[in-house]
Amino acid sequence: MISRILGFINAADRSSVLSIAAGLLIVIALLDYLSGDGLASSIFYLIPVALVGWRFDIRVSGPFALVATLAWVFVTLLLGVQPENLLFATWDGFSRFIVYLIFALLLGHVRRSLDQAREMALTDHLTGLANSRYFQELAERELEHCRRHGRPFTLAYIDIDDFKDVNDKIGHSGGDRVIQSIATALSGSIRRVDHVARQGGDEFMLFLHEVDGEQAEQVLQLIHSRVSQALENQGLDVSLSIGGVTWATAPRSLDAAIHTADRVMYQVKRMEKGAVLHRTIGDPNLALRSDAPPPDGDTLSPAPESSR
Repeated sequence: MISRILGFINAADRSSVLSIAAGLLIVIALLDYLSGDGLASSIFYLIPVALVGWRFDIRVSGPFALVATLAWVFVTLLLGVQPENLLFATWDGFSRFIVYLIFALLLGHVRRSLDQAREMALTDHLTGLANSRYFQELAERELEHCRRHGRPFTLAYIDIDDFKDVNDKIGHSGGDRVIQSIATALSGSIRRVDHVARQGGDEFMLFLHEVDGEQAEQVLQLIHSRVSQALENQGLDVSLSIGGVTWATAPRSLDAAIHTADRVMYQVKRMEKGAVLHRTIGDPNLALRSDAPPPDGDTLSPAPESSR
């Protein structure tokens, strides 16, 4: 129940959350007044304060905590509750404001910590790209979308050629710089609807949203050219091999799609490193070449790890 409520609050836009919190504050103040002074109701004012604290920082949650405090004071005065003296009343109101404010700030801190933990779990620490786990989630959703609407599905496997030699020449810190440069160039070469992820080591995955075979080949060649140019501009003598596969209809599973794209990438490395190879599968208007890998076959055996 709580997770559903938090999910709704996180999904709602900030103005809606603020409006809901303000409405709740009015309702709680009204119920507080109708119930009389026999009910200790100040705790309920924490509910709208919590909503605002969860979604906003102190610039909004602070003033809202003050408004909630003033609402409680106003209802108390309407009920005719007379404080013993002005100092006591001021201190009582101030202490409640501090409680509301601290509660809002703590909730905001909890949410930011959870967001940070989630981001760390889903992104690659070196490049800031999606990691393989998050890419699986994104690609699974895209695969289901393509399957439901009959749209093409394109995956590309990207590998840095001879990355071990790169590390030997410029050191591991230099190798990290190469990976970061490639990640930046890849991110800047795709559309907002596409996805790129670091699979680990010197490998990346690319998903192209609703791109057919002819378009995918052009896009992959363009991406390869842009990334290579970006590396050259930084004085980095590094090449990439890209193996891409487009399914006219969605494949049976994401694992099968990734496996096929990986095999095509290996084929690039055997044929000509630093190149792009694209295959189209399942399109009745585009016959596969005789050397194209079938989606479920085993004709393309992986190259040994050392050949990368």
